[in-house]
Amino acid sequence: MTKATTILSLVSLLAGTAFGCTTLAASRGATKDGSVLTSHSNDGAGDAIGRLHHVPAADWPSGSIRPPGIPQVAHTYSYHTEGYAAMNQWQVGLAESTCSAVYGDGPHALLSIVDLGQIALERATTARDAVKIMGNLSVEYGFKSSSSFEGAGESLFVSDPTEVYVFQILPDSSGNSSIWAAERIPDKHVAVVANFFTIRGIVEGSSNFLYSENIFSEAKQLGWDGTSPLDFTRYFASAEVHKYYSGRRMWGAYLLLASKQNFSDEYGDLQRDAPYPTYTTPDDFNVTIFTLMKVMRYHYEGTKHDLTAGIAAGPFGTPSRWVGVTGGANVTGFFERAIGIYRTIVSYVTQARSWLPNEIGGVVWFAPHAAHTSCYVPFPVSMEVIPEGYSNATGTLSRDHAFWVHRILLNVAQIKYTYMIQDIQAQQNASETGSQSIQVAAEAAYKSTGNITEFNAKFTENAVATIKTFSSLIDWLLQHYPDGYCNRCGKGPHAIGYPAWWLKEVGYTTETPAQCINNCPDTTLDVYKQCVQNCL
Repeated sequence: MTKATTILSLVSLLAGTAFGCTTLAASRGATKDGSVLTSHSNDGAGDAIGRLHHVPAADWPSGSIRPPGIPQVAHTYSYHTEGYAAMNQWQVGLAESTCSAVYGDGPHALLSIVDLGQIALERATTARDAVKIMGNLSVEYGFKSSSSFEGAGESLFVSDPTEVYVFQILPDSSGNSSIWAAERIPDKHVAVVANFFTIRGIVEGSSNFLYSENIFSEAKQLGWDGTSPLDFTRYFASAEVHKYYSGRRMWGAYLLLASKQNFSDEYGDLQRDAPYPTYTTPDDFNVTIFTLMKVMRYHYEGTKHDLTAGIAAGPFGTPSRWVGVTGGANVTGFFERAIGIYRTIVSYVTQARSWLPNEIGGVVWFAPHAAHTSCYVPFPVSMEVIPEGYSNATGTLSRDHAFWVHRILLNVAQIKYTYMIQDIQAQQNASETGSQSIQVAAEAAYKSTGNITEFNAKFTENAVATIKTFSSLIDWLLQHYPDGYCNRCGKGPHAIGYPAWWLKEVGYTTETPAQCINNCPDTTLDVYKQCVQNCL
């Protein structure tokens, strides 16, 4: 078995635990430097480990069969993958999100979205070619849909250094083929997909659309009257997981990227009312990798849907809303589904730049575990060896592995989230802007020397250093916020206590003034006086 086959078998297994994904795209002209950007989160269910792997290019003997059972091509390209394929050596990138759909697969469907994405990056040199490869193969061999609760459909942003498409697919009515469509995101636009189809008006014959030959006949079986354009989402999507599960994330992403569009946070039916477009123009045309990182960390802070506010966030404003109910009570309902979420396995931003050689122009900015307490670290597509700290994490806790460092960090942050997240964000900013500075310097050196080994060594050193930095941050936070105190909030240990609003909510203020005064901390005279005043 070749190295490429071994790695391929491994990473195909890793992607099977996705439990919701949010994806973004910014086309050329929407970005500050003319790059094409996408982002993806793989939001799991607590049972998967976030890793990044490199699948090498390979040559294959005539007659070879590629798993899960299609003819292999003579040569396959290299690519980075976290289970879902991310970006290949030609700067072709993918960003996946499972979607609801009207049909499920049949017994003979062969190719999953994981298979299609990997095959596309093995064979495509452009985004448009990648779309055609996935579409044609899914029609011929059948689209094997996900068993995820979001549904049987899938969406991919498919990008290269000059353009980006949104590709959306589901099984056909027989269950043994596929229905698919792709729409080019125009230059100077941004787009979001959040576990729900978004393609609307397919114009027959337009060069901006690609689609399966059966798409119009299949739509007619579902009630389409044959008039153009065909609303792909209206006829081929199914309902949201629950109301606002997908639409709220679309609104939140567009609020940060395109607030001037003034999209409403409320709607009747996401599928039929089309409250949000497939794409829109951003507020300015200065979108950067940091812009997308910010969106991937968003919990609707500062809005009426802010998950860091209110009684459910607790006294210290955690956005985490754990899954499940204990105690035997028959309680049903749901919290807001934010873009940033505690159960993320990995997220990444792909960066494609037409003015640079492919080996340095294509970069996957990779963040294991939850984006809001993780750090995005750059891995150029030419890196043939991903550092072990990012590629070899297991289910056993280890501070040597980035996934576990950031998983520990998220859980430590629950102690005093309001306070700790400020320190975490400061380190994120320092590390991510520092990584960009390393990137700029390494690219300049490569242009001068052409030494790809030295170029990639800079990114390896940076990745290893980032793990150590955030591991140290965990210890720093525990040292400075122990046992309800803050050791950096003035002179000596300072009792943080609880927010007054929260104490009122939980009935704390039902005590008598004397009881309240008796509980006042006496760490300093000023603190004690203020507490006494509050009691009275």
